[in-house]
Amino acid sequence: MTERQLAFNHLARSSDPSTSKKAASCFAYARGSQKFLLLEAFARNAYDSGDGLSDEEAASRAGLKRLDSGHKRCSELRSAGLIEVVADKMGDHGCAVRISKATMRGIAAHEFMKGKQ
Repeated sequence: MTERQLAFNHLARSSDPSTSKKAASCFAYARGSQKFLLLEAFARNAYDSGDGLSDEEAASRAGLKRLDSGHKRCSELRSAGLIEVVADKMGDHGCAVRISKATMRGIAAHEFMKGKQ
């Protein structure tokens, strides 16, 4: 396995065939993908010493046309350990929202993918 495939091997299930694992490592964080753009928004927030972002704020900063599509991708980033919930706050619509920040692993993954593409 290449360095890139090892770094992103967690994107496929352990029961998946090797071809699925290779595909996950190649496409999951491709530049321009929703996951990459969201991870970039969280990483930039971390570089700016930000307090974190809600999923909707990250989707807006990532330029996603459908802000609600960010929730699923952010959930996947959290599951992968690339971002983590750091607080809750009251959102614009009066509902509690989770605030997440890029983890060190997330920042490293962002830098790795940015440099490899």
